[in-house]
Formats: sequence, C-alpha cells, structure tokens
Amino acid sequence: MSRVRVVAYLKRHFTSWPSLLLTPWAWRFSEFLGAQSSLVIMVLMLGWYVPTLGLYPLLIPDEGRYVGVAWYMIQSGDFWVPRLDGLPYFHKPPLFYWLTACSLKLFGHNALAARLVSALFASLLVAGMHAFCKKYQSLKLAGIQTLFLAVTPFLFGGAHYANLDMTIGALLVLTVLAAAHSVFSYEAGQAYKRSLCLAYALLGMGFLAKGLIGIVLPAGVMFFWLVGRTRWDSLARLLYWPGIALLVVIALPWMLSMQSYYSGFFDYYIVYQHFHRFLESSFNNVNPFWFYWLVLPVACLPFSGLLGLRLCACRQASTVGSVQGLMLTLLLTVVVFFSLPSSKLIGYVLPAVAPFIYFMAEGYLLWVQRNSAAKAQRSLNILTLIGIGVCGTAVAGVILMPPSTSRMVASVIAAARQPSDQLVYLDLYRFDLNYYLADKMPTVAVGSWSELGRQRVDTWRQELYDAAQFEPNNMNMQLIEESDFVTRLCQAGQASNNYWLLSSPDHVQGLSWLEPLKPSYQDKRLVLYHVAREQIQAICAQRPTLDLKQR
Repeated sequence: MSRVRVVAYLKRHFTSWPSLLLTPWAWRFSEFLGAQSSLVIMVLMLGWYVPTLGLYPLLIPDEGRYVGVAWYMIQSGDFWVPRLDGLPYFHKPPLFYWLTACSLKLFGHNALAARLVSALFASLLVAGMHAFCKKYQSLKLAGIQTLFLAVTPFLFGGAHYANLDMTIGALLVLTVLAAAHSVFSYEAGQAYKRSLCLAYALLGMGFLAKGLIGIVLPAGVMFFWLVGRTRWDSLARLLYWPGIALLVVIALPWMLSMQSYYSGFFDYYIVYQHFHRFLESSFNNVNPFWFYWLVLPVACLPFSGLLGLRLCACRQASTVGSVQGLMLTLLLTVVVFFSLPSSKLIGYVLPAVAPFIYFMAEGYLLWVQRNSAAKAQRSLNILTLIGIGVCGTAVAGVILMPPSTSRMVASVIAAARQPSDQLVYLDLYRFDLNYYLADKMPTVAVGSWSELGRQRVDTWRQELYDAAQFEPNNMNMQLIEESDFVTRLCQAGQASNNYWLLSSPDHVQGLSWLEPLKPSYQDKRLVLYHVAREQIQAICAQRPTLDLKQR
C-alpha cells in the first residue's frame, strides 16, 4: 500500500473519536497479527515494549538488586559467581544476571538495557503462544490472543520490570508449549524428538532462571495433562534420554562448581532457598491462599470481563479439546502451586497470564460467533483502547511521580570522589547506588550483625549476612558492627582514605561524632556525609564513644 493510500485511509477512518470506536480496526489488526510469522510477532512486541523501557529509573529494591549484580559482573570480570557488592549472592540462579550483563555490555549503562531481558522474554512468550495457537487452533484465535496479550497490563508490567519473574514465566510457558508440540507430533506419527530436545533445553534454562520450579512446574503440567487424557504412551515418550542429558549439561555445571567453591552452597541454595521458603510461613509477603485467584483477574483487566463468556461456553460444550485441556492444566498448576506457600509476590503468577488470556480470547470469539459481529468488533476496540490506556497510564505515572532512587546521591559522590574513597552504609543499604555510580567502589555496611543468624526473613541485612557467610574473611572487612566502626575509623585514621557515609536522617540524629559534619546531600530518606582525612582525625581527637547509638 502506497504512502498516499495509507494517509487517505487514516484520514477517512480515524479523524474523530466516533470513527475510532465504530471502525473495527482492532479486529482487522488481530487478523493481521494472526497471519504473521512468529518472528514478525516477536519484532512487533519488541517495538511495543522497548520505547518505554528507559523512561524511568530503576525501582528498588528488586531492580537495583538484580541489575546491580549483573553490573558487578561486568565491573569485576567475574561472570561465574553472582556477587552483591563483592559478596557471593546465591538467593537466585545466574541466568538473568548473565543475560542482563550481556545487555548492559552491548547497549550501555542505561535503564533500557537493564530491562531489555524482561521485554525480550515477554516477546518470546507472546510469539510462542502465537505460533502454538496458529498451528493447533486457528489464525483468528492466534491473532486475538496475541492482541490481548500485547496490551494486558500485567504482562506489560512484567516486560518493564528488571527481575526474574518475566524470564522464568516465559520459560515455563515455552517449555510446556515445546513439550506439547512434541506430544502432538508423536501422536500424529510425525517427527517429535527435535522439539522434545528443545523442551529439555528450556527446562535447563528454567532451572538456571529460578531453580527447581523451572523443572517441577513444566513437568507437573505435562504429567497432569497427559494423565487426564490417559495417554500413557505419550507420557512415556517424554522420558527421552538424549533430552535428559541435555538438561543435565545445561543445568548442573554451574551448581556443581558453586558447591565445589563453597561447601555450604547446596544446603543454602536448594534446601533453604527452595524448600524452607516454600514450606514455612515466616518469610515476607505473607498472603492468604486465595490471593492469586483475585490478583490474576484484576491484573488482566480489561479482558477478564470475558471470563463469563468463556464459562458459559464451557457449560454448553460436551467435550474439551486437547489444547484447551493443556491450557487449563497450565493455568491451574501455576496458580495452585504458588498459592500453597504463605509467601506470595504478584510476579510469581506471571506464567498463568498466557493460558488465562487464551481462554479470554476463546470467549471473545464465541461471542462474535453467537451475537452481532459488528457489536463485538466495536467492543474489541474499546477493550484494546482500555488496555493501551492502562499500560500508558502506568508508565506516565512512574515518570511523573518517580520512586525514590539513589541517582542524586550517586551524582554527588561521582562529582567529588577519589579513586581510593570508600562508601559506608550506616544502618541502611541502597541496592541501586553502585549501579548509578557506574564504577566499583569499596563498600562496607555498618549494622547489628551479631544479632543475625539464618532467619526466615527477607531484609537487606539478612541478604548481606547470608552472602557473607560464604566468604568469612570478606565478611569481617565489609560487614562491621556499629560498636566497632568508630574504633576502626580511628585506627585507620592516619593512613585512611576519604569516606562517604550514607544513612537515614532518623538514624544519624544523636550521633555525636557526626554533629561537626555538614551533609553533602540530604532528602527525606537519605543523608550523605563526605568525611575527609582531616575530619577523621578531628573526630578521633574528640575520643567519641564507641557506641554509634549514643544519644
């Protein structure tokens, strides 16, 4: 279509809001999407996500933490051991860090590159669902569910958030789709081993993305689905030894090497971070069992309103097809599994978005078939516009009301720091600060470390304490007791470097040794002091109490 014809079409159909609502442009666009290849869908999704990835700063703590670990890999040159300020950080496996480090290396030190991995996996998820529906359902369903997924606020948010949830969510769904494709190919008498090997490779990547759930959940979905269909032969075919070998080659080397370097790794990474976190109720973010059953429909608005249409169709249908059964099994397995532990975060249930939206797309197409097609197509315009509006409003909200970040503190430090300066956190920790400094800076954290053991909590203190247990020598250098810090400061005073002390305004009130110092930066949450060598000597000359909490 020539440029003149495109302009004429736009003028004819979109010169007013009534025409925007009455013209079935969303329906036509869904038809266009259904006819495209998965590669085109992938490119279109990236084109939808990428322009807004870098419009707001990293959100803390999660984005600062995970991107900070990836950035430290680049700075240190050590891509094998994830580190948080130099301490081994084994809360999560390394795949997200590796990919984000590559993104930062290729595209620069910016928020777009930091979030690109999440956008990439969201695009892969949409493209995978498109390819599967196009092959085993219809072009119409493939197009509608692709359109719905693209503007679903939950998925859009996951694509714009630099943590592990979108990566593992996409890998879980893609693993199930690849395994189901191999099953359908086997049952049709076609070659199936290549797609089965792909499923095993994705299993290995899932393990490197989030641990055991990357294997347990896809395996559970396939087991329940095939048992429900009583296809024992297909279930047996999934046990493919070359595929299992591929899984082992991908998943185990990193874990085994970490165990060889750090004797307590397996107990911490598998037993503590997997089983204790799943079974115990003392971790953070405790929510009731029904939490995800409410969150999922709300997070998938406005398309959740089509749920009633799909349920009505279920009551009228005499049988449920294999694909519908697969999607239902995937949806229920994910939601039920993550509903069992007491600790629940919204992002955990991202893998359920794809099957949930699949059923919403089915419900919409059934509505089109049984009612006025023109009315249904106009309604699709409204649903799509609402979805776009919610996504755009969320981005605009973060831009207009930016969250607390450490960018200003980093700019103050960067303007005056010397290569030998040291950063000190006083009863506070900012996960994003070293990322914004864009360079390694020797760091110590001052707090009440002797009071901590292996507690079932998620706090910055506990994370740093756990990380330091793997390298006790570094622990003594980087985690300092409050009562010891002034002593160390004075002992090193004659040959000391300059210090940057970061704390909260509440905490520094009453610290007598800080009273002579003027803050270099202060806001409602943070206060920053630059302590030069001569100031250290003055502080120590006053012989202050060793207790930082003296009032």
